[in-house]
Amino acid sequence: MTACEIVTIDGVTAEVARSLAARMKGLIGRRGLPPGRGLLILRCNAIHTLFMRFPIDAVFYDRHGRAVKTVRNIRPWRFFIWGGFRAVKVLETEARRSTVSIGGLVSCGSGVPCEQEEYHAHEREAGDRA
Repeated sequence: MTACEIVTIDGVTAEVARSLAARMKGLIGRRGLPPGRGLLILRCNAIHTLFMRFPIDAVFYDRHGRAVKTVRNIRPWRFFIWGGFRAVKVLETEARRSTVSIGGLVSCGSGVPCEQEEYHAHEREAGDRA
């Protein structure tokens, strides 16, 4: 993985949290996010806002890239926010900056569905190591 993998998902430019450490840290320690920026956490169907400094919106997606749950204005120090059984990734943005609606199909940048983009990213990483 590169130092900072970036994708555009539903009009939000998001850093990708792929590793266990990056997924666990999430947005902890940040003072906020600029407009139009977010964090896409892969292999995730639940989040927390412990140690966070600002409220967030969370959009949970299924494996097809469809928004299955949106939770708005989650305050810091919430222990558990669940996206449901179908959720496999979540986009976190600063509160009130997301415009995603339930059932909307999203793509990661180039119009390719997110799961295909993730697959191709893994192929690129394997080629970089060879």
